[in-house]
Amino acid sequence: MVEDQRESSETEDVHVQISSKSKKRRTPPRPSPTTEVPTTTLIKKHPELDLLLSTNLALYVLSTSLYFHFHVDIWDKIQIHPSFILIAEIVASYLLRFTRRNDATRRFTEEELVASRSKCMDELDDLALADSEDNVSDDSVQEEKQSFEQSPILRIQDLDLSGHTDAKPIPHRSDLIQVQPDNCHIVFDSFMKRAFDAVTDESDRWTPDNKTAKLLVNSSHSDDDVFIWSGYFDSGYKSSIPVIKSRAIFQCTPRELVDLIFDSSKVKLYNKMSLGREDMHFFKKGIDTDDGKINGEVKVTRSVNNIPIITKNFELISLMHGRSLSEEHDGMQGYMIVNRSVWEDANTTPSDTVHAVADPNYIRCECLLGCNLIKALDGGKKCEMTTVNHFYTPFVPSFGAKKFGMSAAGNYLRDLQNQFHGKETS
Repeated sequence: MVEDQRESSETEDVHVQISSKSKKRRTPPRPSPTTEVPTTTLIKKHPELDLLLSTNLALYVLSTSLYFHFHVDIWDKIQIHPSFILIAEIVASYLLRFTRRNDATRRFTEEELVASRSKCMDELDDLALADSEDNVSDDSVQEEKQSFEQSPILRIQDLDLSGHTDAKPIPHRSDLIQVQPDNCHIVFDSFMKRAFDAVTDESDRWTPDNKTAKLLVNSSHSDDDVFIWSGYFDSGYKSSIPVIKSRAIFQCTPRELVDLIFDSSKVKLYNKMSLGREDMHFFKKGIDTDDGKINGEVKVTRSVNNIPIITKNFELISLMHGRSLSEEHDGMQGYMIVNRSVWEDANTTPSDTVHAVADPNYIRCECLLGCNLIKALDGGKKCEMTTVNHFYTPFVPSFGAKKFGMSAAGNYLRDLQNQFHGKETS
């Protein structure tokens, strides 16, 4: 009994040694086994590991789950960057050789442990080298990417473009289209219709949070109340990620609210995590204008946000389209604002099997669908806004996506409400 405990303790010591060593790495030339490289050096050489190391998410899973059936659907529950999964599995493949539960009596020499760690580091070197080679571009390609916003790549898997010969998808990616002057109005109209259908959907797809459920039971509501629901789309890219719906009333006219949201210079007033938003390109200006081709204003914007617990900033490049609504054509007075991420080219647009890093200095988020439906109330003296947001953020575990999304949606509406708090509309 005592001997078994001693052997178990020795095996656990080996496990601890491996876990601690796997978090560090060396730089060429190959140092002696006792020479260790600081974590900061690893981050500088492998920027794609920044979040992995700063949060210790993947290595935490490895170290705590190694003896508890590590490979039992754990990565299906934690949807993070595919590269992280690959890296973690590389580390795990070598750790598992020396920490199997059914091999507790096996004793390993220092040379065996160092050899295994060395092979693991070599594979990580190869992975990082391959990533860096993929991201290298010559000057001509870089200049082309700098002006991509004039003809960006947009997802169209949920858009109805049938019957439009000018709006054809990219040959090798049927889910993407390059937005160009001859097809932009077709794409914008189809996207606006898709977003309008989503934001006006009052079906049982939506599940209210606890506070909203109580408010819905109570017949009397305050204008300060915020309603939040979550749900899922039936199919499509990232349909397993929750969609967040929210609603609130604002003490302002619909035009005042849409002007605030559309003005990139004012984003920081109501978004505490924003580091700024810039307008990169205008397809057309004037929300209340219709030139017979494009109704409303359409632009490409780039925003950067910071979440305190994450070391890298989040980047979002999206198409933003806003137009007015009328009783005659839309059944209501107000405005509609829609958003969807755009990409430099098909190679940088993520798919179910590939996540391409457009800029290693940022974490590129994706707005799969963003809607802001603003309806006039009380003859236009105040308004109600309903939002639907479907976001995918790489590296963020799926088990926290819904809670974070619902919290962010509520804060967004409340901060917007505060901009008009106590305001008297004429």
